[in-house]
Amino acid sequence: PPVIVEVRPDTFARVEPRDAKIRIQFDEAISESPSQGTLDQAVQVSPRTGEIDVSHAGDALEVSIEGGFRPGVLYRVTVLPVVQDRFRNTLLDPFEWVFTTGPDFAPNALAGEVWDRLTGEPVPSIDVFAVSDDSVAYVARTDSAGLFVMRYLPPGPYGLRSFDDRNANDSADAFEVQGTGDPVAVGATDTLLTSFWVMLPDTTAP
Repeated sequence: PPVIVEVRPDTFARVEPRDAKIRIQFDEAISESPSQGTLDQAVQVSPRTGEIDVSHAGDALEVSIEGGFRPGVLYRVTVLPVVQDRFRNTLLDPFEWVFTTGPDFAPNALAGEVWDRLTGEPVPSIDVFAVSDDSVAYVARTDSAGLFVMRYLPPGPYGLRSFDDRNANDSADAFEVQGTGDPVAVGATDTLLTSFWVMLPDTTAP
């Protein structure tokens, strides 16, 4: 499988807010088509401060953020295990790193599980959002066991929600599986565990 050998900005780097690109360098040429979805969906940038565009560059991916890096933001970038080489060998595990345009790195984590309200089964590959009081949305995606984790969150209160964004419009629609979790308060060194369920909206309560 392909291996990531370098990222720019580097892990734990402090960067100046500017219209810059993120570069993800692999040890071999990679395919322009991921194993599922699109290249834009293969890389997550958290928080979502603008639309992202992922372009193929031979043995690298380049990511641009609408409006560039914003000041005073701690960014977490995740490359999902759907990126593959030209022989269809897929990245083994998610690859994640953080950099900042201002805030210090808080060694905390918010983790949990999302499960289906009707079946009781975990829900894989669904986005989970932790929304701060100033409406900044941090995002993670559940793995095959329905588990998610967000590391290095700015300390503070967050509202949790999740939905299956089938039409990629960044909002929960009536035909999409969705749900909300209990509010949480994340400290600078906390490791918090939570869980909540999702289901299709209905006119009656479950």
